[in-house]
Amino acid sequence: MSQHELIVKHFEQNIQTSMYAQDMLVEHIEQVAQLCTDVLVSDSHRIFTCGVQLSEIVAQYFTAALLKRAPGVKPALPSINLNLNSFMQMGAGVDAHIDTLRALARPKDVLLVFALDGDDPMIIQTVRVANELDIQVVVVLGQHGFGVNNELTAQDVEIRIPADDDASVIEHQILISNTFIKLIDNQLFGF
Repeated sequence: MSQHELIVKHFEQNIQTSMYAQDMLVEHIEQVAQLCTDVLVSDSHRIFTCGVQLSEIVAQYFTAALLKRAPGVKPALPSINLNLNSFMQMGAGVDAHIDTLRALARPKDVLLVFALDGDDPMIIQTVRVANELDIQVVVVLGQHGFGVNNELTAQDVEIRIPADDDASVIEHQILISNTFIKLIDNQLFGF
């Protein structure tokens, strides 16, 4: 297969996955954006983000997009990133993200989790702690791994991206994250 054919194939697969995801996920995406907007306009509530493996980048991006706003146009919005690698680099230890969540989270905050699959032990532990703290959880995952499902409550939201390869999952997590941000901005600021 030529380079040109590989490029065309990649774009076609991405478009097909996006169209399938749109049909499956639009209501969940709308629900999560509304949940995040409601949390952001309530008194003293925040959105916590967490990601593992390549999905850490998506969690960091979402938090940065809420915090780094246009001065005078869009104020910074309360969002805290709990990525494990950041804590490990500071020498804080494996459970530092859990300690931070326990210290800072309040009931009715939101935890937005990005992962390639639902079997990662850190994700399962973080979701378990969030539910103990009465924090609503949103997981945005690839289609593999269902261990986290045992920790989700009826109020939690699961968004499964219909893709097999990690690159496609990450691409769609970024697309979904951007959609959340766009919908939040529309609700809060009218654009």
